[in-house]
Amino acid sequence: MITKKKKKKFSAAEIPDILVKWVGTTNSLIFHTFFFLFSFLSHWIFRLSIDYVLLILTTVVSLEAIYLAIFIQRSVNQQATRLEDVEEALDDVEESLDDVEESIDDVEESLSSKDHAHTQRNAKEIHRTLEELILEIKTLSQSLKDKNKDY
Repeated sequence: MITKKKKKKFSAAEIPDILVKWVGTTNSLIFHTFFFLFSFLSHWIFRLSIDYVLLILTTVVSLEAIYLAIFIQRSVNQQATRLEDVEEALDDVEESLDDVEESIDDVEESLSSKDHAHTQRNAKEIHRTLEELILEIKTLSQSLKDKNKDY
């Protein structure tokens, strides 16, 4: 049985993302090169005044620059939002690790009341490893916070 692919609905909010991705491609470079070449050649092909050609070209380039600046700023804002989400997730992981650390402390206390040297060494090893993980997560979290400040 042949299944039909459903077309993804296209929203107006996706246009800036698509344009920003396209602008950085080779196709965009080729398009703009031919566009500028055609603009300058239109002076001879259509016998247009060079002042008129330059006026139109300057206007189009200015409008393009304005829209590209807006699209790029929008992308930067989206990236900053994503970084905030990652930072929040890291904070949640850090809290969970603190809870695990407390649980291990409780286990160590109960083990220390008994004379199980081997089990206690294992618990201390786990505790040490978790402390290293917590330190590493805190370092990553601080690094993300510092990067967010740059935005």
